[in-house]
Amino acid sequence: VDTAGLRRRPRVIDPIEKLSSEDSLQAIRFSNLGILILDATKPVARQDLTIAEHIASEGRALVICANKWDKVSRKKAIQAALVQQVERALPQLGAIPLVTCSALHGRGIEALMKAVFSAYEQWGRHLSTAALNRWLEAAVARHPPPLNNGRMVKLRYIAQFATRPPRFTLFANRPKAISDSYLRYLVNELRTSFELQGVPIRLLMRAGKNPYAKN
Repeated sequence: VDTAGLRRRPRVIDPIEKLSSEDSLQAIRFSNLGILILDATKPVARQDLTIAEHIASEGRALVICANKWDKVSRKKAIQAALVQQVERALPQLGAIPLVTCSALHGRGIEALMKAVFSAYEQWGRHLSTAALNRWLEAAVARHPPPLNNGRMVKLRYIAQFATRPPRFTLFANRPKAISDSYLRYLVNELRTSFELQGVPIRLLMRAGKNPYAKN
């Protein structure tokens, strides 16, 4: 899908540009995974990151493809810079797979499709409840949630309730007392521990005890 005209909606005025923008957004909504193709000979543009943000907000998996790699001389430095730029702009996706290719010479396509199928698999992955709760116990032991008005916040139970993207419910005695920074810690730990890279993770908080514990 040619997203050359995709900008933030308030700035889109021309009717033809509006149609082009809506087509691009609809393509993202109806996709399973997005391959964002960048020009490796140029810095990452704000527009490229806007497209990536749309892919993430729609809950789709993402793979970055750096095209025109045959024209790049300082390959290691350029690749490291691309990874840093994208990951800084999209921390909610973790270590996004980045593949280099040359469309002109047909190089890197096999590696690109391997990364696509791997990301798709992670996007639809379902984790066992037992493994998740062992992870939760270890994550809390390493970094307990801060006290709330001098009272302890207890994280009691976690379960995955959906995939594509992976979505989890976390039960706590005071869910509203858990800060955004601590939630980011949990999501990052979850992503690292289960290798959920390049896919959005949704973590929902609920009040209550372990719903499967015996009374």
